[in-house]
Amino acid sequence: MKKLGNRGFTIVEVIVCFVLLMIIVTAMLKVAMSYRTTAQNKEVEEQLSMYKNLLTKDVNKDILERGLESMQRCSSSEGRCVKLNFIDGTFKDFILADVNVFDRNSVQNKYVRYGGIKYPMMKDEIPDVLSEGSRPGDYQSIYISSGDIFDATELNLGIVYTIEFKIEYADLDDDYGIHITTLVKK
Repeated sequence: MKKLGNRGFTIVEVIVCFVLLMIIVTAMLKVAMSYRTTAQNKEVEEQLSMYKNLLTKDVNKDILERGLESMQRCSSSEGRCVKLNFIDGTFKDFILADVNVFDRNSVQNKYVRYGGIKYPMMKDEIPDVLSEGSRPGDYQSIYISSGDIFDATELNLGIVYTIEFKIEYADLDDDYGIHITTLVKK
């Protein structure tokens, strides 16, 4: 019987096994990171949708229960403001806080105030130390549309009032803003 010369693995075989193992591990890491990113985006999407639905529900509830008489622009040191006047003689201010890209607190703590209640949005995490030449606004992931948030259009039936602004998240394509439109008949 002939004896085989079993000397173990050659260096080439070990390197090939190592390369194949690294390719498999890299592919698995990419899949895991993809799932992690998808899960994080889904969580953000749910939070923004919940925020939008809660705020819209509260405004629409007041419009339906109290009856809207009119809306008009108002002034506020916090930001863009719309006053909702109800048939029962009460009113509530809808204020979208202004965001100043140079002010850390303003970028981090975006909110809407409706009827004295503050509805904070998700926080933007800004590093403790900013790189030279950067500003807090460079680190924001939640963007709020600029410009007017209020519109009133007169029709034969009455006046159509609209409160509208976009809330967008950097990694998502959808608009999670507030879009409230109501008709007040003449």
